[in-house]
Amino acid sequence: MKTRLGNAAVWALLAMVVGTAVGAVPSGPLKHPKRVVEGHTVDLAPLFRWWTNQSGARPLTSWVRVTGPVMATNALGWVIAAHPEHPSARARGSAGEAPADGQWRILLKHPPRAEAAEFASLQARLKELNAERQRLDAGVKAASQTHLAGRRARVRAEEMRESKKELQTLDLQIRDCRAKLAAYPDPDKFKVDCLALDVGQDQGILPIYDCGAILSASP
Repeated sequence: MKTRLGNAAVWALLAMVVGTAVGAVPSGPLKHPKRVVEGHTVDLAPLFRWWTNQSGARPLTSWVRVTGPVMATNALGWVIAAHPEHPSARARGSAGEAPADGQWRILLKHPPRAEAAEFASLQARLKELNAERQRLDAGVKAASQTHLAGRRARVRAEEMRESKKELQTLDLQIRDCRAKLAAYPDPDKFKVDCLALDVGQDQGILPIYDCGAILSASP
């Protein structure tokens, strides 16, 4: 990686990254109010507004918050070890008791694949940046222990200054990446956090919830 930035450019990038980190919106269920479920368009905006202040009667009570890691995938969606906001009677099972780990197994239709892909991309980018930083830092430390004289020493000093600028840039990019990952429920492993409709059906022993297809015009 070759990045050549002067001090002014580095500070400008720092300001941009800090602004991004401060203004990052935490991941949560209030995303994409317009959904399509079995051909019907649903507007979740009233539920979004209620969620913000939770004043008065809750609208759209069949739409519940579902959180949890992905256990498996199939043609219909994802199997989630979920924490539904209000577990359905089917999820509870015949005993009516929570599983030992507190997680109900459900099938989630129209899962947030784009969100999962973005998370995977950020993780891959962070791994790449950390590896590049480790390589560059090792080079700087090795160079600093090598004693040179005359012109070779001046050339080495200039290379060291440029490498340290690159390290600054890498640190900013790593910070930005970590800030974006921190907006997810778990920065180390993707977990679903969405509003989904309890459709009242099962796939085998798995109760089905549906996030709905997101309309392209939805923010």
